[in-house]
Amino acid sequence: MCFLRKKKIGIIRQLLKYIYPYRFKIIFQYLLLLIPIIISLFNPWIYEKLVDDFIYAKNYNSSFLFLIISLVCLYLVSVLINIIKGRIEPVVSNGIVNDIRISLYEKVQKLSLNSANSKTTGGLINRLSNDTSVIQSFLTNSLPYIIINGLTILFSVIIMAIMEPIFTLAIILPMPLVFLIRKLIYVKIGSKYSRVWRYNEKANDTLHDIINGIKVVKTFSKEEKEINRFKKCNEDIKIITYETEKFWYVLMPITWLTFSVVDVIAFYYLGSKVLNMQLQYGAMTKWIAYSTMLYSGVQYFINLPRTILNFSVSAVKVTEILNEPIKPIEPIEQNQQSSESTELLPIDSGDGNTQITQVTSGKYKYYYNQLDSNAKKIYDKLESNIENIKTGNAVLDFDDEFNDLLNQEQGQAKLNEAYQSALDAFSLDNPEVYYIDVTNMVLMIYSRTNLFGTTYTTAIEPVSGGDYLIDSIANKDELNSKLAEIEYVKNSVVEQTSADDDFTKVKKIHDFLISHMEYDQTLERTNTRNIYGALVEKSVVCEGYADALKYLLDAVGIPCVEVVGTGTNSAGETEAHAWNYVQLNGVWYAIDVTWDDPTIIGNGRVPKSTYTKYFLKGSKSFNKTHFANGQVSEGGRIFTYPALSEKDYN
Repeated sequence: MCFLRKKKIGIIRQLLKYIYPYRFKIIFQYLLLLIPIIISLFNPWIYEKLVDDFIYAKNYNSSFLFLIISLVCLYLVSVLINIIKGRIEPVVSNGIVNDIRISLYEKVQKLSLNSANSKTTGGLINRLSNDTSVIQSFLTNSLPYIIINGLTILFSVIIMAIMEPIFTLAIILPMPLVFLIRKLIYVKIGSKYSRVWRYNEKANDTLHDIINGIKVVKTFSKEEKEINRFKKCNEDIKIITYETEKFWYVLMPITWLTFSVVDVIAFYYLGSKVLNMQLQYGAMTKWIAYSTMLYSGVQYFINLPRTILNFSVSAVKVTEILNEPIKPIEPIEQNQQSSESTELLPIDSGDGNTQITQVTSGKYKYYYNQLDSNAKKIYDKLESNIENIKTGNAVLDFDDEFNDLLNQEQGQAKLNEAYQSALDAFSLDNPEVYYIDVTNMVLMIYSRTNLFGTTYTTAIEPVSGGDYLIDSIANKDELNSKLAEIEYVKNSVVEQTSADDDFTKVKKIHDFLISHMEYDQTLERTNTRNIYGALVEKSVVCEGYADALKYLLDAVGIPCVEVVGTGTNSAGETEAHAWNYVQLNGVWYAIDVTWDDPTIIGNGRVPKSTYTKYFLKGSKSFNKTHFANGQVSEGGRIFTYPALSEKDYN
């Protein structure tokens, strides 16, 4: 699936909003473009007169000088117009791109919790700098010439058709074939340029991560490792760029050959007419000039796909962020270890070599049950391939399992929604699978068409040339070591709560998380939103708290779901947030571990009741500050949640 095909009309509408304030300057700019075009179309007629009426006839008089002076004046007018146009173009393009950058920066500041988690810092920097620069270059250097060449082709054909319709038809006859070739090239090379873009994106992200963590690199003497990491990214770019350019320069000469053959045929035809005294030399030069204008314009459009593709990729990625719904940002008021503590679980940190007793988890797959049959197939495929997924590059093949769906109307859109919904449900039901970066995982659709119709096959694959493990994990061995650390904490919790009733288990795990973790106010930690950051590194934001409670309650067999929505904090600010619903005695209650773990500044103290303010609450009290919306990602379904008890747990 090439993302360049998505919502093209929406992208154009989005860009038009930024173009509209400059509409009068743009109209004036393009009206100016008409003057050089008209002059270029008028010049061949003047040269015809000069050659036939004066040079060939050896008739030198004042009219000859007048035409020469006219040519000079026309060239001067063209230069003057280009100077004026050159002063307007940067004002318009810089103004448009500046407005886009400001809007983009404002939107980045307001990204939702899940959106911020799915994007890299390097990627956002690319949107703000590189992609907007590509848009500016297109508006300044490409769009005006698209219009100039388009109008030149149109007017040249009209003038030639008026002079000699049959010969004009013969000249333009190869054009449909040429544009068909262009269309095929566009389709073929589009996927290649998408891959080039992804490889550059990955290299930029890698470079940003390396530079951002340069102190850590030097502290632990990791320079050679990071150099090799960046070398690999650049080698990947070199290979895919070579393949793309090789394809381009093999196919393009075929179209150029078509033009050359037509030029030779036209010259032969016109030369024959001159030799047979059916056409004068000046008329021949005029014909050659107009046909040259025609084919120069066509050749420009043949070479245009690369420019269009680069612009399309950048426009798509920029508008994806601009079109995201504005949601509030992360809670600020959180954690520090209390000076007053409840009964805590004494758990030491484990390391990757610790001998642990395996505990069977009582997995509660609440979100799986809300998926349709197609999304469940995708969820099941992910769940059954956990070991393969740990490699970061396993391909999950569905063969033709979704063929019937994809042959339906809107089938691809339905499958896309099922795919996103399955990823959302899987991440909420399985916090221990924290190591997948879904932005580097793509659902590919392949088609085979024959006389009997089209057959579709699908597979989940890593983005070309990469893997879908999060940046902090290099390989499966390192991942298993980190999972062992997490498992050690989980097994310790299970062992120390095995004799407790359900309420006591929930209370002990709740209190353990409060004492064990602190809220990450920097928001810069790699694992700030997952259970490794919670249980091992001990510093996370609300997602990490909610994931950890879900993970540990699953382990002791108590139903728990993670909830996303917004919360209104003590300052009256509404922010994106995550918390949990827990079932005790068949009734659902809410727990917000994050907000039960307030930030303590200096040697301050808080009342003991603060640490249970949001513990096992009913809807009447909890829903005053917490608002579940069920929207995990923009492309997925809206999930529903269990009905809370109206009253708090007693």
